[in-house]
Amino acid sequence: MADDVQNFYQQLGTILSMKFCFIAPPGNDFPAMSAMVLVGQLGLVVVVPIVVGALAGAWLDARAGTRGLFVIGLLLLGLGGGLMGAWRIVMREIERGGNAGK
Repeated sequence: MADDVQNFYQQLGTILSMKFCFIAPPGNDFPAMSAMVLVGQLGLVVVVPIVVGALAGAWLDARAGTRGLFVIGLLLLGLGGGLMGAWRIVMREIERGGNAGK
């Protein structure tokens, strides 16, 4: 993985006419990066269904002439779906050995 990152920075430096310094950590291990990716993934899995549910509910409320009924229903549905998705990601990470934070 460290070689991929170094190659990316070299190509980016060529395109931008800049020089980057890249030092790989010992053992080519990126535990902080793995943890950040996991947190970002969890955030997206929870937030996106909630926002989509709220927007779809607002659109349906505007079309049907209801006052927040669809917003609340789809918001709760999005919350449930997002939390289920986050639960699955956490369980998968635990089964893999939880290397994200090590």
